[in-house]
Amino acid sequence: MKDGSFYEGTFQKGEMTGRGVKVWENGTKTYVGHFKQGKMHGEGKIMSTNGDFYWGGFAENLRQGYGESKDMEGLAPKKPLAFRLASLSSFI
Repeated sequence: MKDGSFYEGTFQKGEMTGRGVKVWENGTKTYVGHFKQGKMHGEGKIMSTNGDFYWGGFAENLRQGYGESKDMEGLAPKKPLAFRLASLSSFI
């Protein structure tokens, strides 16, 4: 990918669309799930190498709806979440 990340999955009109796996350039984050027009969209799981993760819904790179997350504090209950992708850098 142009940003140095790796993607394996389906494309439509040159954009990541459908199911796929994206690994960020530095390898610290991996997303497995659905994409739409190059963005995380639908159900998926984003994980970091330190074990933190979020599993649930995404809409245009935002965590959307109900999801489950785990960070250094432990497993959080399923609850509605909506964060910008940029905010994930502090999460994972």
